[in-house]
Amino acid sequence: MQKEDRGRLRWRRALPLFLSAGLGMLLLNAFLLAGVLPQNLSITGQQVKLTSNGRPAVAPEGLSTYIGVTQTKNNGPKIPTLMAHVPEIKLSGLCMSLNLTFPVIGSWTIQLHSTKEVVIKDINVAASDAHLINARLNAETNDGKAPAKDASNVVSPVELNKNASDVEGLEGGAAGLMGVEGRGAIYADELRATNESNTISGTANLTGLGIPKIGHGKGVKNYECY
Repeated sequence: MQKEDRGRLRWRRALPLFLSAGLGMLLLNAFLLAGVLPQNLSITGQQVKLTSNGRPAVAPEGLSTYIGVTQTKNNGPKIPTLMAHVPEIKLSGLCMSLNLTFPVIGSWTIQLHSTKEVVIKDINVAASDAHLINARLNAETNDGKAPAKDASNVVSPVELNKNASDVEGLEGGAAGLMGVEGRGAIYADELRATNESNTISGTANLTGLGIPKIGHGKGVKNYECY
C-alpha cells in the first residue's frame, strides 16, 4: 500500500493555482479601479501611488488635513501620516499604481493611467508621502474671486496650525497636533501621494482610461507611477 504524504505541499501542482489566483486578483483590482465594476474607490492595506502625471490638480472646495501616526500592516513600524479629506479633486491626468504581494509568485504591480480629466469626490486619504507642487491655497470668498486686499469678500480664511481634533471632515485627530483647514480653491501644478497600509476611499469618475498595465515586481520599470 502506497504511503500517503501528509502535511506536504506539492509545489509543482500548487504553483499554477497560485499564479491563476494571483493574476485573477490583479485583474479584479484593475477592473474595480477602472470602473468596469462600481466606481466606489476603496483600497485598504496595500501600497498605492497616485499622481496627476505632471499635470495640474485642483480642489475647488478646499481640504481638511492633519499630521498623524499610523501603524503599518503586519505590526510594522509606526510612520508619520498625512490624513486628509478632500470634497472634490480634479486631475488633468492620472496615474495610479497598486502593488500586491503573493506567496510564491512575489510582488505584482497594476497601473491605471489617463490623459483626460479625472474627478474624485469625497476622497479620504492617509498618505505616508504627499507632494503638492507649487500649491496655492485660497480663502473661501463670497464672489468666487481671489481674496481682496482688505478681505472684504472673505467668508472663511485658510486656517493653519488648527488643532487636529477640531478639523472638520476628519475624525481621530489628537489634540495638540497641527491641522490645516481651507475651504477655498486649492491649485497645484502636480500631485503625488503614496499610501502605505491604510485606506484611500472616494467616488471616482474615471474617463479616458488606457488598458491597465501589469508588471512583475516593483519600481517604475514594472509600472509603478514613480
